[in-house]
Amino acid sequence: VHRLLLVAPPHNNEAESNRDVERMDDEKKAVYDRQIRLWGAEAQEKIGSSKALLWGLGGVNAEVCKNLILAGISVSVHDPRPVTKAMLGTNFFLRDEDVGTPAARAAIGRIAELNPFATAEVVVEDDSDDFDDVSSFAVVVVERTSRKSDYAKVKELAKKARAAKVAFFYARADADKGLIVCDLGAEFEYRDGARHTKKVATFPPFDDFFQKDVWHFEKRKQAKPVAVWLEWIDEAFYHANNKNADYLAFGATFDVDTAALERHHHLNGAQLGFVVAVVGGILAQECINVIAGGQGPPIQNVFIFDAINDAGTVYNLAPKMAATAKPPPNKKAKLAPTDDNTKQDHQDDDVIEIDDHDDPIEID
Repeated sequence: VHRLLLVAPPHNNEAESNRDVERMDDEKKAVYDRQIRLWGAEAQEKIGSSKALLWGLGGVNAEVCKNLILAGISVSVHDPRPVTKAMLGTNFFLRDEDVGTPAARAAIGRIAELNPFATAEVVVEDDSDDFDDVSSFAVVVVERTSRKSDYAKVKELAKKARAAKVAFFYARADADKGLIVCDLGAEFEYRDGARHTKKVATFPPFDDFFQKDVWHFEKRKQAKPVAVWLEWIDEAFYHANNKNADYLAFGATFDVDTAALERHHHLNGAQLGFVVAVVGGILAQECINVIAGGQGPPIQNVFIFDAINDAGTVYNLAPKMAATAKPPPNKKAKLAPTDDNTKQDHQDDDVIEIDDHDDPIEID
């Protein structure tokens, strides 16, 4: 699994940067020395004073949680699901003795141990999913932990985050597929690392992910990625409460590969360790980039990881709406086709091939 590094431009005022470092507690400076060198003391101060809401503690959010709290970001975690044996395989915060205990409560002590300078707490311990105010958080990260998750509640949380101008991320890792959907609001300012200039990116609301017309695939002559079709099928099937319907027969009414649909159905939401590591690592990087003030270009705005083809693809969900400041593709990245997009026109998509060596790569 690659280490994905966020590279920020150097400080324009070295003296000011040095004063920022001097103001920090010596012990914190020792802990965060590498991060201060990477993105500066001012960004680290923002990170240290920020909180993240993690809704669902599956394998992806376990990885996100670990990376955020080690960076100095405090976390509030929600997941009232009883721990099962299956969850132990991809959530390193859980142990055998936790089986039957609500996941967030079981993990919170081990999360807090990672960094004495950040806090960790459990929020909304029951299954009401009632959370009215998200304005105190810098980011909200929702991981879909079940195929039967209530999309209506996820969409409502996304609307609250957007209204409060809080960055919202939705993630899912299901067998060999991973998905991230980003909503950083109507205007997100970031630095173009190559040119040291500021740009503004516009993101459509999360709910647009489920709207056919924003994808523009018909005009671009592209096939919709399998992961998107599977997400749409689950949303349509379970949201309509089709408990007595046949899932495969229902899914066959969509334009999706039959083998992929059958594999998705039979694996029944199982998570794989290397898939959650890739998706969670990239998602944590995006969260830190937002909290640190946009030190580099964000994912704009859908990322799909295909483990079978060993590739990750960034899709600009609504090019006409969201491409006001899209950075150019990274020329260093390797271009790789996927089964879903072979011989298709990728005019707005950045494809990053993820191979087996340990060298860090940069995503521009």
